Amino acid sequence: MTFEQQADKVSIWTWKKGLHKVSSPLIQHNKMVEEVEELRIEIFKGDVKAIEDELGDVLFTACVQAELWGLDPTVCLAKAVAKVTGRKGKMVDGLYVKDPQ
Repeated sequence: MTFEQQADKVSIWTWKKGLHKVSSPLIQHNKMVEEVEELRIEIFKGDVKAIEDELGDVLFTACVQAELWGLDPTVCLAKAVAKVTGRKGKMVDGLYVKDPQ
């Protein structure tokens, strides 16, 4: 199943659960931060199976956030890919640092 198909499932889930009525982008942002922290914990442990699970949760919450704003997560990702891959920069201590513009 493609990323787009999975994102569509998340969209359907948000409507079935009524997130548009009972939640907000800020509440869902807090959930995303919680999931990112859980991912960090599993990265420290080095458990690839748990990392896969937590990374999935992060992606799920990102799709929920997109849905609440009426955005297509595949478009968001495509824009990020274009932006980041088009940058000039260099690796510094294991991180890619973009050149000042």
